[in-house]
Amino acid sequence: MSEGVHVRQVRLADLDACAHIEDVCYGGHGATRNRIERRIREYPEGFWVAVSGNRVIGFVNSGCVVQDDIGDERLKDLDGHNPAGTNRVIFSLAVQPSFQGLGISRLLMDRFIRESTRSGKVLILLICRRKHVPLYERFGFVYRRPALASYGGFKWHEMARPLS
Repeated sequence: MSEGVHVRQVRLADLDACAHIEDVCYGGHGATRNRIERRIREYPEGFWVAVSGNRVIGFVNSGCVVQDDIGDERLKDLDGHNPAGTNRVIFSLAVQPSFQGLGISRLLMDRFIRESTRSGKVLILLICRRKHVPLYERFGFVYRRPALASYGGFKWHEMARPLS
């Protein structure tokens, strides 16, 4: 399944691949190339990529906050991001479509959760569309409530995963 794939911290050289994957997976509703570049430059500790050979095939990225309210869209630009915050907020989990269904998301999330725990974070937060709730439940996330956010005109749902 995911043999030959490893997960590592992002590098600036991964920018084009990550921007392409974000675009393919989220279309016009995903992060812009500039947002992704800012996340790589300002908080690489919260940005992990899955690599097959020398090719980036997926990633997960985040920011940190003190509060557990993630409804402010400015956070996606890292406005309000505080690396010392106790909570990580996932912005994107994306896998190149030709590699979906092979366990790549599991590899990324396992590493992300492990590193978040290691760095002393207390909670991982995210918002997702209803169809992705079961995916995140498999990673230990619990449904919280409908989100106040309305990015892209979709209804979003808040989920949280406590860390121990």
